[in-house]
Formats: sequence, structure tokens, C-alpha cells
Amino acid sequence: MKSNKLTMNGFLSIMMVVTLIIWIGTNDQVMGATTMDDEAKPTGPRWCVAKYGTSEQALTDIIEWICAGRKVDCSPCREGGSCYEPDTLYRHASFLMNRYYQVNRQKGDCDFSGNGIEIEFEPSCGKCYYDLKQE
Repeated sequence: MKSNKLTMNGFLSIMMVVTLIIWIGTNDQVMGATTMDDEAKPTGPRWCVAKYGTSEQALTDIIEWICAGRKVDCSPCREGGSCYEPDTLYRHASFLMNRYYQVNRQKGDCDFSGNGIEIEFEPSCGKCYYDLKQE
């Protein structure tokens, strides 16, 4: 008989947790919570980098679009530049995407056809310092 009581108590505990989760999920707007779709302005510094998993072709296209169009100074990513090492497409594209993003800072400037993402932590590494536009 005691095991039935434990089972019933466990069941009631689970039901309370599920009910709470459902209630929070349906009432987040009432409670003043923000969602990912809200247009709230970020409060801290932001950098722009390539999303992990972006194809090599997309990274190459981004670098060419930024550098061939002379949108920003690309020299730090060239051999001998402060951001040449590590010599990877991901690192070079991320540095240049951020540089472009910091200069322009308008909605969508970190999109790069869905290959860019804004981050809140400093991506600088070694001698390669990512630009940051102070607002």
C-alpha cells in the first residue's frame, strides 16, 4: 500500500510541474517577459561572427564581398597581418564580418545571407583584436 502512496505523490508532483510550465509558457507576455521575437535593443557590447557550420563557399563569398568591394580594411587578415593566424576561413570571415558590422551598425548588417550571428562576448584572440563601436 505504501508504494501506491509514493506513486500517487510522484504523479501529483509531476502534474504540478507540467501545469507550472504550461502556465509560464502561456503567460510570459502578461508577466513582462521578453521573447526572441521582441525588438529589444541589446544593452551590452555586440560583435558579429560567422555561424558555426557555415560552408567554406559561403565564408569565401563573404570575404570576397567585403574585401573586393573595399567595404573595410582587410589587411589584418592578409599574411603578416595581426589576424592572419590562425589561418582559417572561419576566423578571417568572422573578423571581417565584425569589422563591417561595427562600421555600419544597422539592422541586418550581421545577417550575411543567414551566415552571421551577433554575440555578446569578446571574440578577440591573441594579437587579433575585434573592433567594437562604443555607443
